Amino acid sequence: MEPDQERQDIRGGAVVLTDRGGFIIGVPWGIFEGPGASEWRAISADAPLAVAWHGHRPGDTVDFRGQCWRILSVT
Repeated sequence: MEPDQERQDIRGGAVVLTDRGGFIIGVPWGIFEGPGASEWRAISADAPLAVAWHGHRPGDTVDFRGQCWRILSVT
């Protein structure tokens, strides 16, 4: 996939906004400040949460370790 091509679902390289904050799927940098969410995290594409989200789209909900995550947007 080209870096500037819009994503429809969650996979490596995606920027994901959830009802619990924003995430970048790729290199695990940890927590940082970013637009549109109070807290952003950069997590590995191999992280258990990223694996649970893989293939999901905006509007989906994902149950992970007893918590429900609502996917708001994917870019």
